Amino acid sequence: MAGENKDVLTLVAVGDVSPNRDDPPSLFRFCGSVFREAGIAFGQMEAPLSDGGRPMFVHGIPRKLAAKNIRAVNEEGAGFDVMSFACNHAMDYGWEAFYDTLDALKKNNIGVAGAGKNIEEARKPVILERNGTRIGFLAYLSIVYPGLVARADVPGCAPLRASHALQQMHMSPGVPPLVITELFHGDRQAMEEDIARLRPQVDVLVVSMHCGVTSVPATIAMYQKEAAYAAIDCGADLVLQHHAHILKGVEEYKGKAIFYSLGNFALEHPLGFPGQVPRWDDSHTEYAR
Repeated sequence: MAGENKDVLTLVAVGDVSPNRDDPPSLFRFCGSVFREAGIAFGQMEAPLSDGGRPMFVHGIPRKLAAKNIRAVNEEGAGFDVMSFACNHAMDYGWEAFYDTLDALKKNNIGVAGAGKNIEEARKPVILERNGTRIGFLAYLSIVYPGLVARADVPGCAPLRASHALQQMHMSPGVPPLVITELFHGDRQAMEEDIARLRPQVDVLVVSMHCGVTSVPATIAMYQKEAAYAAIDCGADLVLQHHAHILKGVEEYKGKAIFYSLGNFALEHPLGFPGQVPRWDDSHTEYAR
C-alpha cells in the first residue's frame, strides 16, 4: 500500500455507496483498512445523507440515508478522501437534503466532486496532494431528471447529457433497433474545458461519470465511449464510470484505463418502483470489487 512505499501512490476507487444502518462504520468492517491505508480512496455517493428534506417527484422510490450514515464513509468507516455526488438521486429529497450532504462530506474532510451550490461549484475539481504528487478529480452526471442540473444560481450536478435515437436494423417486425446516443455538444464542451483547465495543475487527472445502461450485462452505450474518449483526448489519465449497478468492461485507450461500470460496492437501500413493496435487510447488502 501507499504507506509501505513512498514511491507508489495507490488509488482505490469503487462504485455506488449507499450506507443505511444503525451502526454505519460496520458496513466497511471487512475492507475499511484497504481504503484507509490507500493513498487516495474514491467512491460514488448514491443518495443524500440527511434527516431533513421532503420527497420530491422522481423516478422509482425517493432515496435518502439518515445523516448518521456519514460515519460509514468518514474516518470511522471507509475513510474516503473524495466522493462524487453527481448522482441521479442527489435531489430525491430536495435542496435541503442536497445541501446537508455537501456539508456533511466537507465537514468530514471528504472532497465533493460533480455537485455544488451552483454550476461553477459543481464543475470545480477536487485536488489532493500525496507525497508531492497532485491528483485532480472531476465528476459529471448523464442520468438527468428535472431539477438535477446546476445553474448559475441553482444548486445541482455538473451535467454530461446525451440524446438518443432509434435506427431500424432489419425489415422484419420486432427486430430490436439500434440505439444511437450522442453527447449534448454544450455539455461535452464544458467537460473538455474543465479538463483542459485542470490539466496543468495536476500530475494525475481522474474523471468520474455517472452514466450507462442499468443492469444490462456487457452493454455500453455509444455516448459512454464518446465521453470517455473525449476526456482522455483532452488530458484525463483515468475514467471511472458508474450507475449501471453491475460490473462491466474495462478498456485501454491511448494507454489510459476506462472503467465502464464500477458496479455497486455497498448499496443498502431498496431497489424498486412505486407499487412494489420494498423489502430490505442486511443480507441484501451488495459488495463488488
